[in-house]
Amino acid sequence: MKKLLVLTLCLSLLIVLVPNRANAIDNLTVSVKPSFRESNAEYDISFVTGADLLGGKDDIIIQFPAGTKLPCSCPHNWHPNYFTINGRYPACAGKVTDIPNTMYLRIPGGITIKKGETVNVVIKPYSNIWNPSKPGKYQLTLWTTREGKVKSNFYEITSTHLKNVSVSVSPNTAGLAASYTIRFTTGEKGNLFNGQNIYVEFPSGTDFPKSLNKDAVLVNGKKPEKLELSGNTLIITLSHSINKNRDCILEIKGEFGISNPKSGGKKEIFIWTDNEPEKIEADFTIKAQYTVSTFISTKPASPDGTNGFFKTPPLVTLKAETNTGKQTETFYKIDKGDFKKYSAPFTVPNGLHTLYYYSSAGDLKEKVHEVSFKVDSVPPVITVDFPSEDPFYTGEQAVHIAGKVSEKGELIINKKLVLLKKDLSFSDTVRLSAGKNIVAITFTDLAGNTTVKTLTVIFDTTVPALNLSSPTDWEQITTKTIDVKGSVSPKNSDVFVNGTKINVSSDGSFEYAFIPQTKGNLIAIRIKAIYPLSQKSVSKVITVIYKPNLPTVLLKINSKSALVNGKKKNMDVAPFIDARSNRTLVPLRFVVEFLGGTVQWDAATRTVTIIANSKTIKITIGKDVAYVNGKAFKLDQPAIIKGNRTFVPLRFVVEALGFKVKWNGKNRTVSITP
Repeated sequence: MKKLLVLTLCLSLLIVLVPNRANAIDNLTVSVKPSFRESNAEYDISFVTGADLLGGKDDIIIQFPAGTKLPCSCPHNWHPNYFTINGRYPACAGKVTDIPNTMYLRIPGGITIKKGETVNVVIKPYSNIWNPSKPGKYQLTLWTTREGKVKSNFYEITSTHLKNVSVSVSPNTAGLAASYTIRFTTGEKGNLFNGQNIYVEFPSGTDFPKSLNKDAVLVNGKKPEKLELSGNTLIITLSHSINKNRDCILEIKGEFGISNPKSGGKKEIFIWTDNEPEKIEADFTIKAQYTVSTFISTKPASPDGTNGFFKTPPLVTLKAETNTGKQTETFYKIDKGDFKKYSAPFTVPNGLHTLYYYSSAGDLKEKVHEVSFKVDSVPPVITVDFPSEDPFYTGEQAVHIAGKVSEKGELIINKKLVLLKKDLSFSDTVRLSAGKNIVAITFTDLAGNTTVKTLTVIFDTTVPALNLSSPTDWEQITTKTIDVKGSVSPKNSDVFVNGTKINVSSDGSFEYAFIPQTKGNLIAIRIKAIYPLSQKSVSKVITVIYKPNLPTVLLKINSKSALVNGKKKNMDVAPFIDARSNRTLVPLRFVVEFLGGTVQWDAATRTVTIIANSKTIKITIGKDVAYVNGKAFKLDQPAIIKGNRTFVPLRFVVEALGFKVKWNGKNRTVSITP
């Protein structure tokens, strides 16, 4: 009886301690699309539950393998629409903060997933979960709030690889130094950044130079950052980035110094990159024969301008290679003419040229090669039709720029493309802002040579200020001249009175004796000030009542007495009639001053200047030519000096000043009237 009780107790304990396999998750599988590394993928997960999972209460927990990236900056709760459980959205979804790379999905509300039922979980790509960066086989771990952890099947994360790989070798002769051109296309995950590497594994027997010349290696036309050699593998560190799905050309030039294997036959190279590490093979054939070939190199190594032009005249080096063991000679010519023996590097001049060259070794001679060069090292010329003043002032808000260039190219005026006409001329309008404007005219020719011209243009919006102190509106003027007085600002403004430009003093003040040329008592005086830099102007019109009391002078020949407006005046000397010319000569200063003018004397030139009634008269003693406002007039009688006084011909001076002269022969008198 005791033995039966003990056996029953042991069986009971065994039932408690051994887990119930029927309650465990079973058949956990996962598939990932796309399976590329570092791809935003869709995960399709399926398993059979070993327990009832209650909607809105129980969770499915998924831990992704190391290297998988869950969005670190997102909130802990994802939008449920990013996931489905058996085709329905979960009640909620989020990250598990205390377990790395782990998330949970809550069973949709209102349903119960029964024990033994298949559960299908879909994680959509826009959940922003990324595959690991390293290719390989991975597993994820899954459990529920009612079941323990289980591992999934292995799923593979793959990498893309280089495509369209080909290689050409020149010359493809055994034992000779050669240039290699390798073409390939990067794959979908083939983005390469500066500092990353391209690897090229050469066939055994390839001979490498002792020093690696990175100037002789180009990747898509650009020099690498550095080169390394590991066995037969050349490691090329990029100085620039290469996009995915990009056609690439890797050029290893002859001057780099790689020599072909010494045995002929089919050879292979392998190429791969940091981001597409699968080695891809390309075949080429090496011929075992005697040959001679010429390698050409230039400095700069490739056109340093645009459109295939060299902006720097290229220095050409030719180097012969042969496997015959005989001495080589190289010959060349540029364009036409005879070939000459090459002895030292030479420079290709400006222009479009074709270089012909070949080498020989004993009786062996290679075919003639030809290379075209486009060389333009001369900066273009820009001719601009524009005022030479620097800076140039204008009051207009726009200036017209016109000119011509020396050749075809691209013209930019202040960052705007301006089209050239057939004759290479151009024109454009540039709007200005107030103040200083720099107009930059940049022309780049087809070779990339650039010339820049700059124009400094001041958009001056200054409007002059005009102040008048005399006359005033409706002022009655009794003198023959109307004194126009005032000031202008800026001081270098031009002032016009009824269309006549007048003198402005250095302080901006002006004074002008205006004599109306129109009849009537109401005279309009128009004063206009123009600031020459901006061409802005301001005008004032003053109306005056003009009733002048003009002087009347009566002179008597050989008498020092004169009547001025009926009043007796005495002169120092008397007028007289010159016996030779029979012309009346009068004392200059007396007559002019009583007619309202002034007299200036230049002793050095013996010239008298008379200023009156807006007239300037210049008369030189002894000369028969006088000047009125700069215009020459012939005199019947020159001015003379008599008794230390200047005498001038009466009629010419008086009439030039705008007065009338009347001669009374009976009593030998002269009357001067307005």
